[in-house]
Amino acid sequence: MDKIKKLKQEIKRLKQELAKYKDLSYHDELTEAFNRRKFNIDLETAIYNMQRYKNRFCIIMFDIDNLKQINDTQGDSKGDEILINTVKIINKNLRETDRLYRVGGDEFIILLNNTKYQIARNVAKRLQNLLKNNNINISYGVAKGDIKDIMLEKADKRLYKDKKK
Repeated sequence: MDKIKKLKQEIKRLKQELAKYKDLSYHDELTEAFNRRKFNIDLETAIYNMQRYKNRFCIIMFDIDNLKQINDTQGDSKGDEILINTVKIINKNLRETDRLYRVGGDEFIILLNNTKYQIARNVAKRLQNLLKNNNINISYGVAKGDIKDIMLEKADKRLYKDKKK
């Protein structure tokens, strides 16, 4: 009996440890935003739901303007602070069903579930203004749910178009 109890406790401990490592594998260590691995999983799910259930979704791809220059002139800790604050501000202003992912150094993607394109553009502009009020400038591109590579390419092109403005 005692052996069974110990085995159950060990299984419980191992399950908790596994859940902890799974959670760590889906989050960016610095900002605690979701990471690219989690984005790829969630994007596949969103595309499947769009095709099967006609659920619309959009993405907002954005990056922080001049972060490299800030790192070079004010130090990496200032850059880290900006990344962390960006994530906090955005997460505070998203719906519970939306997700923010850090997919590169200063590059992020927001997955907006059940969202039309024009609404996603409005959300992006609102977030850009919120961040600007906190001395953080971003450029963004918006794309609606589509074939994965085409959608990401559209968002990326629109981001660089915004950056040129």
